[in-house]
Amino acid sequence: MKRWLAIVPVGALVAFGVIAAGQLINPKKGDFKRNLRSAPDTAFPTLDSAPLSFAPSPTGGTIAVNLFASWCAPCEAEHKYISELSAAYPDQVFGVLYKDKLDDGLAFLDRLGNP
Repeated sequence: MKRWLAIVPVGALVAFGVIAAGQLINPKKGDFKRNLRSAPDTAFPTLDSAPLSFAPSPTGGTIAVNLFASWCAPCEAEHKYISELSAAYPDQVFGVLYKDKLDDGLAFLDRLGNP
């Protein structure tokens, strides 16, 4: 009798796994509908004091926005990849200094380059 008690949870877990796999492999049509929307009309201050406006994007196409901070080690590690992306897609990659002082962010960009 005790063996049956051990098999029941395992059987339930296997049944759940089969049902979940079936749903992931064959989702109902419309389940993964993309919800695209334009960016709101917003003006952001820039390093050269000229505000940058997104309405919906400055280039009319897709843009990438990267949040960074001078104290963020992963930000420093990914900086070369952000620079490569910016070189490949000029005027489509933007950085936002997040939870940091402006002077520290400028020192970060002076040290590594401003993509």
